[in-house]
Amino acid sequence: MRPNLRDISVSVKSGEVLCFVSSDIATNYDVLCCISGWARCDGGCVLLDGKKIGWRHPLSPVTIGYSPRTEYHSHLLTTRQSLEFFCSLRGIVKVKREVDRIIKMFKLDSVADFSPNLMSDGTLARFRVAVAMVGEPDVVLLHQPFGSLDSSGKSIVFDAINWIKKRSKIVILTSNSIDECAHLASRVAIIVCGQVVLVSSPQGIRTRFSDSYSLTARVASCDKNQADILVQSLRQRFPQSEIFVDSLSYLHVLLPFRTDSLGEIFRLMESVKKHLQVSDFVLRHTTLDNVIEALERGTGAPSKRPSVISP
Repeated sequence: MRPNLRDISVSVKSGEVLCFVSSDIATNYDVLCCISGWARCDGGCVLLDGKKIGWRHPLSPVTIGYSPRTEYHSHLLTTRQSLEFFCSLRGIVKVKREVDRIIKMFKLDSVADFSPNLMSDGTLARFRVAVAMVGEPDVVLLHQPFGSLDSSGKSIVFDAINWIKKRSKIVILTSNSIDECAHLASRVAIIVCGQVVLVSSPQGIRTRFSDSYSLTARVASCDKNQADILVQSLRQRFPQSEIFVDSLSYLHVLLPFRTDSLGEIFRLMESVKKHLQVSDFVLRHTTLDNVIEALERGTGAPSKRPSVISP
């Protein structure tokens, strides 16, 4: 695999939207490069309906629509001409009809006769997704498609992705936020240290993690024994908790949510502050993005097999 990735193994069904989530933009980009064939992998392959695609199989009949982070349109062409160019690359016969459809779907009428270089960041983000969806490809790859979009722009892109999803196409996108794609993705694959450590539906992640408290405590001393004692105390009181200790002496705990546990957590933390060198702590209700933070701050290397949660 690419240097940032290893042991990636995920299956996607037709009509499914899979979102790879990582706080590292380079990792997200590498995932799509490997799938699309823009990058050579050290091993493994990508299969679609049993057929291999990617750089080793350039003659594959599978069509891939790609929206990378780099610009690959000419400043000499207008938006309409750029879309016509990509139609010709994908062998579309009725070019005008397809271009008109794309312009209408992504509301690019006002900029159709101008160069994409003159677009605002939000309009350019919609244009990138539009290029990826020209000709209704079998697989649509979108690199962080919502980053520069306002609420109306996100609504347009959401509708477009849902439309092509209903056409039984595969959509694979990347993001650095689970919350951003929670209402759209069929499943989310969280990548930590180049490996997929968790694959689940957004609701599956909510069920496991979001119904919990997120506790962050700083151990003033770098003495490992101090952190171990605190971890042991928390596990005795809350056996279902998930605990991560990072290299900066921060302790991150996902505690099961119970209406009667809030006071108990505070009493425990105030008690250990007197005996251990805990300088401060923060307690909050867990969000989906807190899950990524907790997983990324774990000191142990992720296991080679991802944790799969049923929807």
